[in-house]
Amino acid sequence: MPLKQSVNNNHAPLQVVMDAERMKYPNTGLYAFCKHLGCELMKLPDLRPAFYQEPSSASIWENHPIILEKQFWHKWWMPNWSGYDVWHATYQGTNYFPFSFSGKILLTIHDINFMHENKSDAKKSKYLQQLQKKINRADALSFISQYVYEDVAKHLNIEGKKTKVIYNGCNSLENVISKQPVWIQQRESFLFSIGTIHEKKNFHLLIPMMQFNEHKLVISGTIVQPAYFQQLKNMIDSLGLQDRVVLSGPVTDEEKKWLYENCRAFLFPSKAEGFGMPVIEAMESGACCVLSTYTCLPEIGKSYASYFDHFDAQYMSSLVEVAIQQWTEEKKMAAYKHARSFQWNQVAADYAAFYKELIAL
Repeated sequence: MPLKQSVNNNHAPLQVVMDAERMKYPNTGLYAFCKHLGCELMKLPDLRPAFYQEPSSASIWENHPIILEKQFWHKWWMPNWSGYDVWHATYQGTNYFPFSFSGKILLTIHDINFMHENKSDAKKSKYLQQLQKKINRADALSFISQYVYEDVAKHLNIEGKKTKVIYNGCNSLENVISKQPVWIQQRESFLFSIGTIHEKKNFHLLIPMMQFNEHKLVISGTIVQPAYFQQLKNMIDSLGLQDRVVLSGPVTDEEKKWLYENCRAFLFPSKAEGFGMPVIEAMESGACCVLSTYTCLPEIGKSYASYFDHFDAQYMSSLVEVAIQQWTEEKKMAAYKHARSFQWNQVAADYAAFYKELIAL
């Protein structure tokens, strides 16, 4: 099958492979990215997407699309998958990059957080080299925020590459029926934060501030760094906050929505984000948001959030109280409209347009 058939025939759907390999890890940002983007791409009449993934995770798709089965040996040798126009590599850290693919390759870069984490120079250099090799093969690059584009351009060579910033959509919870977690009381005043339990999320900065207010603090998320989780527990114990700080672990979408809707404020002090999806989820759910000024968060939160200028515990507690007091229905509605401007159908349309630009190169 000729690779350019969709270019020669304007009525033929574009044949695109979307890498959905990371969908083997539910309850992660990459899972949500692949799920929402894939579902919307399948609705486009001029696109025929296939999905590269493990068959065990393919049941998520309702329309029974073509599945290109991932094999473990693809880490070392990938078929050229002839017959497809574009391969969309949806994750910069993938071990399944199709260097031998005979069509066009779009690489989406979500972040280079390893440059901002406590890693050795040798590891940073290794990761940069691995990513640069993928960039060199890719025909185009997309970034999920302007911050990520600038960060990549600072540390890697993207000269001559076609580039575009395409924001993520909001992982909307509007159709989710909220459910109160069994471990929290209806009338309790609490602050909320969520994310993978990893040191880059800066959850440890929230715990000392609880000495200066009367709220509870709920921190939810999958534990990916057990040592950091233990550090949080030790800090809670040393400050005598066992009754006021809850480390809940993962929560369901139903529980997450209830927590967003009922918290006095959503706190997100993360120092390494590519987009910051919880911020948009919280705004859509009506939560007052207080964020760090690191990475992309001011770009995504804009004036609809408040920001920690520094992390002195007493200052942080005072800033949160002011943000809560100043949170009006007018501000709540403005933040909601901002969150709803991030729509996955538009994201898919933007990617589809970019695929067509690639074919024309």
